[in-house]
Order: sequence, then C-alpha cells, then structure tokens
Amino acid sequence: MPCWQVQTVSVEFHAKHGELLEKAIKALGWSSTKLERGYLVDCGGWSSIEINLVTGKANIDSNQQNKLNLLKQEYSKQAINMVAKLSGWQNRKLTGLKGQLLRSYL
Repeated sequence: MPCWQVQTVSVEFHAKHGELLEKAIKALGWSSTKLERGYLVDCGGWSSIEINLVTGKANIDSNQQNKLNLLKQEYSKQAINMVAKLSGWQNRKLTGLKGQLLRSYL
C-alpha cells in the first residue's frame, strides 16, 4: 500500500449514552465534535475516531486500535460509576482496571 493511503477499519463499539461517551472522552484528555449520528473524537496528533451511535460502529485508522480500546475502557468505567451512584453503591478503585463495588446493609 502506498505511503499516502490510509487504511481504515470499522469496529463494533456499542456506546448507547452520548453523555457517558463525552465524559469518557474528557477523562482521557481528548476532544470531540458532535455529529448527526455520533461523534468525531480527536485523540491528539493525527489520530481520530469516528463513532456512529446508531450503528454501534467506530471507524478508525488500522493502527489506532489501542486508542479505541482506551476509550472503551474509560466508557465502561463511566458506566459503572453512573450505575453505582444511581444504586447507592460505593465504587472503590483497587489497582489498574480492578475495582470493588460496595453496598452497606444496615
């Protein structure tokens, strides 16, 4: 493939809540632009991710899978935090990606 061509791939990313996605993007220090059906995420440098919330797909450059994985992880963290808060649970971070949800019984 010539050096001036960029190969893109479409990856499943079932983000249903735009507000949580925006929080995840901001938590990573990235910026986004709202599109008609989703978001265009600027990951810094030349990398970007186009997310279509309707189809549940993300279009990325073939070498940017690690950025999408970071976004998926952060989106999951935001979802867990939201559910824990709504349910009255305490979310305690342990190490790395590990955490603990606690609910006090009186």
